[in-house]
Amino acid sequence: FSNFSSSTEGTIQSVLAASVVTSMNDASSSTAYWRESTECFARAFEEYFAVEALSDYSYFTRKYYCQKNEYESQIKPLVQLIISNLQNKL
Repeated sequence: FSNFSSSTEGTIQSVLAASVVTSMNDASSSTAYWRESTECFARAFEEYFAVEALSDYSYFTRKYYCQKNEYESQIKPLVQLIISNLQNKL
């Protein structure tokens, strides 16, 4: 997976993936798959759209997703920054 931005150190995408790894629920019981940067990056966007577009707050208590305080302080701002950067490229 080294060709993905979430696997390239220093990118916003890798910071987002690392934030998920360090703040996800039940991190101590996670396998390597759940800590993979591409998986964490995808889960961050999944949680963002579930919460922001669908008002599905159950994600805050789901295994391997982030609780509300980590989501609000870390995940949400990074996802919004990535979306904003993409919009500026259009």
